Amino acid sequence: MQAPLITRYGFSIRTRGGVLIEKLAIPAASAEQAESKLRQIYRECKVVARWDAVPAGDDTPASGDAEPGR
Repeated sequence: MQAPLITRYGFSIRTRGGVLIEKLAIPAASAEQAESKLRQIYRECKVVARWDAVPAGDDTPASGDAEPGR
């Protein structure tokens, strides 16, 4: 039996104190599990954006996401 594939799901959130956190990555087996973990850490946060999953260990930026100078 294989272990479930772990994937990083990306979020931008606003905390209950109003602080905007961008590019927050949560590793999980599914998007629902990632959001559940997120809400355990940041109670009463508002999810501003959620983007496509990136397989864990794949640090290659997607096209158009490359940072200048890298």
